[in-house]
Amino acid sequence: MVLRVCGRGSMLEVGCGVAGIEEAVVGAVSRRSVLIGGVGGVGSLLHGGSASSSGEERRDRRIDVHHHCTPPGWLRWAEEQGIVALSPLPWWAEWDVGAALSTMDGIGVGTAVLSVAMPAARYRDGDQYKEGLLIAYREVRDLADAHPGRFAFLSRARLDDVDLDVWSVRTGAEMGAVGGT
Repeated sequence: MVLRVCGRGSMLEVGCGVAGIEEAVVGAVSRRSVLIGGVGGVGSLLHGGSASSSGEERRDRRIDVHHHCTPPGWLRWAEEQGIVALSPLPWWAEWDVGAALSTMDGIGVGTAVLSVAMPAARYRDGDQYKEGLLIAYREVRDLADAHPGRFAFLSRARLDDVDLDVWSVRTGAEMGAVGGT
């Protein structure tokens, strides 16, 4: 499913869903519940997820519904684990909260829904993937908590292992994810 929000000459898109899960319930998480959660989470940001607060200048209520974020703590961990080398990474992997907020303010985005990006990651096994994802989820959760109304996050699915996908979506939801990608 793709949710398209059009306005002022631009279009934002969000992909919600977990490939391979379909409509069947897998470990209490269905594709339908992921979709409903994702759309509902984004909707809650639109209505009451405060993109501004009292005393602050009112920001435009636009929402970046798929804002890539490579958490710096995950990058450090991944380099220590030998999963990525920092030097050949693309420019967007050097994510910075100050730069993100400045850009958001400059273009009128009140809230960014973070999609955890893990460039070129090759994990040894599922346990290492879970460890890395927990580091990334904690970091984006803490970021959202530190900037209420400015950031939310999506849980992530690799699309090649249904059990890991279900774990990821469930863990993300438990940590405060507003949907999945």
